[in-house]
Amino acid sequence: PEPMTPMPGQPIRILYAATYYADRYVRQTMVLRALRAQPNCDVSVLQVNSPHWWRYLVFFWRWLRTDKRQFDVIILGWRAHEVIPLLRWLTKKPLVVDMFLSVSETLIEERRSVPAWSVPGRLSIWLDHTAVRAASAIFCDTEADRQFMIQRFGAKPEASFVVYVGADASLFPAASESRQPSREVTVLFYGTFLPLHGVRTIVAAANLLRTEPHIRFVLLGDGRAKATAQSAADSKAQITWLGRVRQEELAGTVRQADIVLGGPFADLPKAKRVITTKTYQALQMGKAVIVGDTPANRELLQSDQNCLMVPLNNPEALAAAIRRLAADQSLRIALGAGAKQLAGSIDRQLIAQVGK
Repeated sequence: PEPMTPMPGQPIRILYAATYYADRYVRQTMVLRALRAQPNCDVSVLQVNSPHWWRYLVFFWRWLRTDKRQFDVIILGWRAHEVIPLLRWLTKKPLVVDMFLSVSETLIEERRSVPAWSVPGRLSIWLDHTAVRAASAIFCDTEADRQFMIQRFGAKPEASFVVYVGADASLFPAASESRQPSREVTVLFYGTFLPLHGVRTIVAAANLLRTEPHIRFVLLGDGRAKATAQSAADSKAQITWLGRVRQEELAGTVRQADIVLGGPFADLPKAKRVITTKTYQALQMGKAVIVGDTPANRELLQSDQNCLMVPLNNPEALAAAIRRLAADQSLRIALGAGAKQLAGSIDRQLIAQVGK
C-alpha cells in the first residue's frame, strides 16, 4: 500500500466505505462521529443501505465512480469481508478494516450453521484471513477481541487498535430524573436472541423468581432462539415477550426499565470478548445494568461501581443479582450514577482511539 502522506498543513482525507445497512449499525455511526470530531480529518462517506445481494453491485459502481486519488486513507466499515479482496487489487491506498466480528467464528462456532470443512465454512475462514492480511490496520471491539484477531488470523499487533463503540447520546440521552419509587421492578432485555446473549439463562433466572410477582421481565426483540427461550419459560414466570421496536422508540423503553440485562450471559468464547451494544446504551442512560463477568467487560466495567457482574451461564447468580437490585433502589441509583460517569469516559476515549 501507498504510505499515508497528506500535504503539510492539510487535513487527512478519509473515505469511509460500508456495504451493509450502514445507517443502522451503531458502531459505524459512532466511528463516523469520532472521525468527524477530529480537528485534522476531512471525511467522505460511500455507503449502501441495503441487506440484498445486489448491494455489492451498487457499492462497486459507486466505488468506480469515486476518485480515490483525493484520499489519504480508506476505512472499511461493516461488512468489509466480501469486498476487500477486490478492493485491495483496485487500490494501493491504505485500507483500515473495522473487524467487527469474525465471519467464520459466527457461522461455524456460534451459530453452527455450517461445518468448517464445508465450502461455505472454508470460504468464511478464507475471508477472515484475507481481510486481516489485506488491511493496513484493523479496528477491534475490545482488547480481548484484538488478541483473538492476532492469535487466530495473524493480525499485526502494531497495526491492531481497540475502538470501544460507546452509545449515541443523541439517541440514548441520560435520564434527567429517576423514576418514582414503585413496588414493581421492571427487568429489561432486548436484542436479536443470539446464542452469546444467553437468553436461556435469563429465562431460567425469571423462572427462579416466579414467586416474586413484583419483579417483572420484559424480553424485547426477535431472533432464531426466541421460540426456544419461550418454550423454556415457566407458565408462572413474570415475562412479557415483545417484538422489535424502532430505534427511535427503544430509548423510551430503556428509560422505563429499572434494571437492564446487558450480558452476555452464555459461556461461549465469543461472549467473553464482546461488550454488548445494549450495555453501552444502558450505561449512557444511567441505568442499573447487570453484565456477564468476562474479560471484555472487565476492560471497562467494575462490579458494584457501575454495574453488577455475574458468572456466565449461571441463572442462580443472575437471579440473586436481580433480587438484590430489586430490593435496593439506592443501589440502583448509585450504579446508574457510576454508569453515566463511565459512559462519558468511553465517549472521550472513542474519539481519542479513532484519532490515534
